[in-house]
Amino acid sequence: IDLSGNELSVDKRREVDEAVRHLAEALRLHSAVRFIDLRQNNLGDEGMRAMARLIRHRGDIGMNLRHNAMSDGVAREIADAIYANPSCTQPVLRYLATVKKRLGEKTTGGEERLFGYLTHIGIHRSYQSRWDGPGRVRAWWRPLLISVYSAGTQQILRKFHKEEVNLVPFLVWRVGD
Repeated sequence: IDLSGNELSVDKRREVDEAVRHLAEALRLHSAVRFIDLRQNNLGDEGMRAMARLIRHRGDIGMNLRHNAMSDGVAREIADAIYANPSCTQPVLRYLATVKKRLGEKTTGGEERLFGYLTHIGIHRSYQSRWDGPGRVRAWWRPLLISVYSAGTQQILRKFHKEEVNLVPFLVWRVGD
């Protein structure tokens, strides 16, 4: 479901969050929907909490939450939801520790400084493949959480960087101050 780019009014955030709560509940009950794109909708904390609850109950749904408002507390809730759902931590690759080690060692100020540079995170779960005929196998990563933008990224990464969790984060960081 693509509901992206609506840039819903910040003045009506309460109504938007209420609508997202209903949407999340419907998606929790109806597993046919596999992906929802909610980027650029000015979702607030309540709407994002609804998405965290959805992740906690349904690890098989992918979502894009880029460019929405999110406090550090809600980012922690999303990280906890990903961490708590067993289907969100299926073995994929041990990539996060490598990224942290390589960048953290090169970044003055260590871990805190490293997390300060990160602006996006995409967590993908479960590698899938499909046979498309002789000699052709199609493979892709199934998204769990495509992108979170803002300080929320830091909270999500803090949840996982000390653990041996098999998630594949794709990171984009800004260079400079």
